[in-house]
Amino acid sequence: MVFLLSNAFAAGKGDRTEIRRCYVIVLNWNGWALTLPCLESLFRQTHEDKVIVVCDNGSNDGSLDFIAAWAEGRLDVVKGAQSELTDLWFPPISKPVSYIRLTRMEAAKGGDDVALGASLVLIENGANLGYGGGCNVGLQFALARHDFEFVWILNNDVVVTPDSLGTLIDEAERDPDAGIIGSTVLYFDQPATVQALGGAKFNFWFASARPIGWNSALRLPVDRDSVLRKLDYIAGAAMFVTRRFLQEAGLIPEHFFLYFEEISWALAGQGHFRLGYAPCSIVYHHEGFYTGIGRAGKRDQGGTEFLLYRNRLIFARRYLPIRLPVVYAGLLFAMLDALYRRDWRLARTLCRPDLWAWPRAWPKGGTDG
Repeated sequence: MVFLLSNAFAAGKGDRTEIRRCYVIVLNWNGWALTLPCLESLFRQTHEDKVIVVCDNGSNDGSLDFIAAWAEGRLDVVKGAQSELTDLWFPPISKPVSYIRLTRMEAAKGGDDVALGASLVLIENGANLGYGGGCNVGLQFALARHDFEFVWILNNDVVVTPDSLGTLIDEAERDPDAGIIGSTVLYFDQPATVQALGGAKFNFWFASARPIGWNSALRLPVDRDSVLRKLDYIAGAAMFVTRRFLQEAGLIPEHFFLYFEEISWALAGQGHFRLGYAPCSIVYHHEGFYTGIGRAGKRDQGGTEFLLYRNRLIFARRYLPIRLPVVYAGLLFAMLDALYRRDWRLARTLCRPDLWAWPRAWPKGGTDG
């Protein structure tokens, strides 16, 4: 079976008739070896009207060159040792895959006519813009094209089942007021264990979150209504977004660099859009591979754990100013607990003076929905 897709317009640029096109945005940073299995699984999707967009956040490992070589058929993914999931990305799909490379400035303008037939768009962001900034380059590209109804934002360290995208589109069409829809996110290394059912429940007193179903055994069918009652935001590893949400709520807030973008974005659409959940859309995630927080990652790479706690204060000052003292108290308790347990790595993070400084004011302008 040939998986090379053709994305030529059926009815001219901007024609809104029967549009079910989805732009799948994959954020990459020094991770081409993980991105390739992700792309292989995406090109196996049963929903054909899609364009895959890889936004590269200033990688220094030659990521886009390797991904281009894969698209041309000069580089294949390896089978790997994960026997339970291997069929999602192996054997390789037929090559070549039509692709185009764009700079960040070119992407903001939607590319040119050559880009219309590309199944794969590779965008060089030029720097590490963080999660929100990096994904927003892809969102701006999609908005400039005027030819889509949905966007699916994925971490590059995921693989997905063939009907995952189609299931999300079915859910969006069933519930047109759902602005962001989540999938069932499972651990890559333990495929029967839940990382998140759609997303997380947020504690608005302490500005902390807990993924719904976290570390529980997967038992389908999932109680969708129960998940929706708890859902405060959709997990950033897999966020399916409607065009209307993008146009009305705006782009992903960029003030955090990492963490707290999802809850901020959900709040930007609050009162106008619901959150949705498609239980049978399955995503397998190497949790924490880049951040260093979680099963798959090394311990706290690049100070990301500091951002997790610091951004809690920044978020609270913006959205929960009256409760900011409670958030500070929660961090103080976490610091004392780390010292008591002799978790010196976490204690060093929580004792940093710049963590406890009064959080900066929320920047004016930008992408605060």
